[in-house]
Amino acid sequence: MQQSLSRLLGMLGYKTYPEGTINAIQCLLDAVNPKSGGYSSNVETRQNCYHSLSKILWELDSDISKHLNSQLINSIYTSYKNGLEDYTSDERGDVGSWIRAQCIRSFVASSTLLFKLFPNDTGKWVDINTYQEIVAALLKQAAERLDHIRIVAGTELCKLVHGWKESGASENWDLKGIDIFRREFLDIPTVDQRWGEGTWLYPKIINMLEVEDYRTTLLTGIVLSIGSRNEGTTKPASNALTSYALSLPLSSIQSSSFTLLHFLRSISALAQKNITSNTLFVPILQTFHSLLDGGALSRLGEEEYEDKVQGEEMLKTILMFGGRNVEKLKSVPRINASMHLVIGFVALPSMKLEAIGLLPQFLGHKFPTIRSNAAEALYLVLQTVDFDVDPEIEEILLETEWSSELDNGMKERIEKLITLLREAE
Repeated sequence: MQQSLSRLLGMLGYKTYPEGTINAIQCLLDAVNPKSGGYSSNVETRQNCYHSLSKILWELDSDISKHLNSQLINSIYTSYKNGLEDYTSDERGDVGSWIRAQCIRSFVASSTLLFKLFPNDTGKWVDINTYQEIVAALLKQAAERLDHIRIVAGTELCKLVHGWKESGASENWDLKGIDIFRREFLDIPTVDQRWGEGTWLYPKIINMLEVEDYRTTLLTGIVLSIGSRNEGTTKPASNALTSYALSLPLSSIQSSSFTLLHFLRSISALAQKNITSNTLFVPILQTFHSLLDGGALSRLGEEEYEDKVQGEEMLKTILMFGGRNVEKLKSVPRINASMHLVIGFVALPSMKLEAIGLLPQFLGHKFPTIRSNAAEALYLVLQTVDFDVDPEIEEILLETEWSSELDNGMKERIEKLITLLREAE
């Protein structure tokens, strides 16, 4: 019944019979607002509500100014913004993606209509900051892990840019960094399945990180893709981000553009903000490890540049994201991600001793699987280091039964291993 009603409210002739328009819109807004008594927990109903909201605006068309006010229009846009953060899941999977896809389409449909109707005073109807925040959310969805959502988001972003241009609306409503977007995307067909292909998409969309207003939101989408379990998404996103980091200048002295330090500060700020959320923090740790493994982080410790002291501090900050309060963590995926990051730093000469000092947290962890994983990861990293590895180190790593009880004998072997690693040159 709710699903049918939410669809019906978008199909009535509001232009001919406008009396119930405001009540219909408010009913739809209540159904998608978790704080409202009229909220619907049914995913399909909420999806239909978002569709109906944009359909009502298109039905009213030029009569919008007669029957609606800016407060109501802004409430609709706020609902689109909130819907783009819907990650509801059930036995069918990420059903929230249906809502996100609909919010993308409804936002673009509503915006292109308002551009057409009010090219010179769009700002009287929609708050520009809310609008740009939603554009940033679309870029995030265009970079996220689900192929079909990336296709929807990319396609609709192109429609939005074309709609703005055709309307002649103020430049304030164009995408920030539009020159970058045009260079990368506007020469492609309106609907292009390549938005779902990671190897094509990520090297392009990553360049939008230069736009400060969109950076954090877009970076969140890229990081979530790196942390996904889909190899077709994880690897292209990771490779593209590492290549991008390797291409950035080390400091503003070398270039006035976006630098490697700016880039890493953005990820670090995201990490600090989400330190209690494994959903995002674990992919951030994986992103740092990818950048370390790809050689991007080593530039801060090895190359000479004006801001080297700040660069070395950044390396310590990143290391401690992996090494802080490990004994208090309960999530095995998070502990594993922390472990791989810390062990990766052992191969970085400028951070070797700091990283070695954190190893006992993993080699002597209360979970046997963490001890085993740490020993294996450390053995593999030591095959790549520039210092001489004492044969006794490999002997301890290979011959210790890491999955057995954490007794005094194992603790002594860990202490011996740490001593040998510190002495290695």
